[in-house]
Amino acid sequence: MLDYIDQLGELDTDGVEPMSHVHPLCNRFREDVVTNGDDREHILANAPEEKDGTFVVPRTFD
Repeated sequence: MLDYIDQLGELDTDGVEPMSHVHPLCNRFREDVVTNGDDREHILANAPEEKDGTFVVPRTFD
């Protein structure tokens, strides 16, 4: 393995720009748009207990 790395060091890389990835990368941003809306009543309908529009859960520590 080390011999192979030595062989790579012998290559002529003049004129070759350094790169971090083989393929060019670019960010694909999308507009931040809410698509599901406020469905709080439907979601809370499945809760065993709710108070003031939020889930009520058992206390985990004192």
